[in-house]
Amino acid sequence: VLLHWGFEYEYYADPHFMVIARELIAAGADVIVGQGAHVLQPPEICYVNQPDEVPGVGTCSVRTEDEDEPQRAAAVLYSLGNFGTAMGTIPCQTGMVATVTLEGRHVTGLGWAAAATVDGPDGPEIRPLQELLDEPDYAAEMTRLDEHLGTGWKR
Repeated sequence: VLLHWGFEYEYYADPHFMVIARELIAAGADVIVGQGAHVLQPPEICYVNQPDEVPGVGTCSVRTEDEDEPQRAAAVLYSLGNFGTAMGTIPCQTGMVATVTLEGRHVTGLGWAAAATVDGPDGPEIRPLQELLDEPDYAAEMTRLDEHLGTGWKR
């Protein structure tokens, strides 16, 4: 499911949109990808019909009305940020390339790599943020993203 949602420039998903994500997962969504906040927001793995999984930071638990529905895990990427923009701040010029690994309907992994819009010789270019770390502002943004998004799923 691809959605345009979220409040602009908010670094975390609003609880309203988290509720909607859980409703979509309960209705059958396996992967939800959002954009609209213009900045990157942390993802979430939601365990469906798995009573032994205790929700914590970055996870949730969803029960469906169909008790026979198989257990699975779903992913919510609340905001991928911007991918190619004229917005003026580095957090708004940064987007995420995300990967989701599935086995059937079960999300088994997530990966992310940041990219930024920079001025190139022929106009704006999108470059991996990893290539821009010689510049202090981009290095600081990478450090912020590592702390904000977590490095456990970084590619």
